[in-house]
Amino acid sequence: MSNVSSIAPTFFDLYSRGDIPAGRINDFIAAWHASGDDEQRSLAAYLGLSGEEYDVWLMDTDALPQILSARRTGRALKQVVAEYVAVLRRAARSADRSSVYALGHWLESRSD
Repeated sequence: MSNVSSIAPTFFDLYSRGDIPAGRINDFIAAWHASGDDEQRSLAAYLGLSGEEYDVWLMDTDALPQILSARRTGRALKQVVAEYVAVLRRAARSADRSSVYALGHWLESRSD
């Protein structure tokens, strides 16, 4: 019998491998809420996101591809998000206003 415990892959592990679509994140969130005291990780950790990635996702739930891109390319999340915000600004869709506003402030708070 092995003493090694098996931890299920996180949402982001599965998402990054292409095993599940972004929309399945809600299933993981529901499972985290239902786990009660059994789950000791934060929701961000349970999902497989860093605190910074989780903050970005909270501001724009469509930002998962940008988070994945930053990880895969090794680029700073701030740089990838800045490019994403620029695209959203150029598109000038009213549905993107709150994301542009929130992510813009997030970027400003991380200025060098």
